[in-house]
Amino acid sequence: MAKTLYDLLEVSPGASPEAISAAHKRLAEKYHPQHPGNQDNPDALNLYKAINDAFRTLAQPELRQRYDQRLAAEAQADAAPSPASRLWIWLVGLLVLGAAGGGWHYHSKLEYEKARALAEAERQARERREIELAAETEKARIAQEAAEARRQAQAEYESRRNFEAASSQANYALRAQERAASQAAQEARYQEQQRRNQEREQLREAQMRLERDKALLRQMEYDNRRGPSYRGY
Repeated sequence: MAKTLYDLLEVSPGASPEAISAAHKRLAEKYHPQHPGNQDNPDALNLYKAINDAFRTLAQPELRQRYDQRLAAEAQADAAPSPASRLWIWLVGLLVLGAAGGGWHYHSKLEYEKARALAEAERQARERREIELAAETEKARIAQEAAEARRQAQAEYESRRNFEAASSQANYALRAQERAASQAAQEARYQEQQRRNQEREQLREAQMRLERDKALLRQMEYDNRRGPSYRGY
């Protein structure tokens, strides 16, 4: 098992930042949980987390300097062990464990953020589906209202056209009746005029016959007064 963060990254304590970065990239690819060779390796995830934690410490000059100081203190403690040095070593171990725990917490936080982002994406997708459904429902309602409006307009048009046709027929029949009544009245007046003319003509002829009869009677009376000699006896 690796003793230091340099051992985890497989570099020497005097390695350059470029060498540390290259080593981290190589080892992170090697122990990545999704790497095909790590599917059956239960330690790959822990190694991957430890490598990332080591890189985060050694990639920052200030953190690396503090870590190097701790390593130096541990080396001195190993050279002259004492209760104080053992306590120091124990504290350093706690710090290392805390760093590992921090890496695990960081990974957990990433997983939590990932899950929360996924839930948020699902919520947004669900809201989009609800909005689309509401839009489709509104579109269907508008189409239905438009169809109903067209139907009512068509019904009103048919009713108005039927009313106008009935009114036209009624007006035509009324005008026909008026024409027939006018013609009947004219015919009645004509017949009345003819009857009156005929009565006047009959009256005139009767008067003429009466005058002739009167004239004949006067002539006969005159002849009677003159006597038989005038008649040629």
